[in-house]
Amino acid sequence: MDFSRAESGLPVIDGKDLQPISGRLHGTLKVQGAEDIAVTATSLYFYWVKEPPYFFLLVEDTKIGMELTLRGDKLEAEKRYSIGMEPGDVEAGFFWKGSTGHSQSDKVGGLNVMFITPGEDFETIEGYFSFGYKELGEGFERQVDFSCPSFSLRVPKLTVL
Repeated sequence: MDFSRAESGLPVIDGKDLQPISGRLHGTLKVQGAEDIAVTATSLYFYWVKEPPYFFLLVEDTKIGMELTLRGDKLEAEKRYSIGMEPGDVEAGFFWKGSTGHSQSDKVGGLNVMFITPGEDFETIEGYFSFGYKELGEGFERQVDFSCPSFSLRVPKLTVL
């Protein structure tokens, strides 16, 4: 499932504008042959529904021109999810201004959800993730790795549709 942008600039998924959420997400982008790049989320968007289970996270870092998406089915506390392209995996999308490849291999790694703490109107999701892939271009191939040692997202309570 792809996302588009409304005239307001907000992401749109399932026909609904996604509102920004609060939270923190810091990571490191490692590109073979280049210096590591620090990533700090400048915008976070999150959407999830109970039936059928589905979640979508969009992270933007406008300083480095990056968009990262994670999408999958259930999210449960104390669970590890594979990032990949197999049924049941979490799918990662990653675009950044420094990318020069015309094609990319599947993103492979893991998403670890440590805690989901309920609140009155919001839930806090905490965890960490990492993934890597090969970026391929004319006459070159390089390894790209993204790691997020911790994130904390304050998201609206799970929606029932």
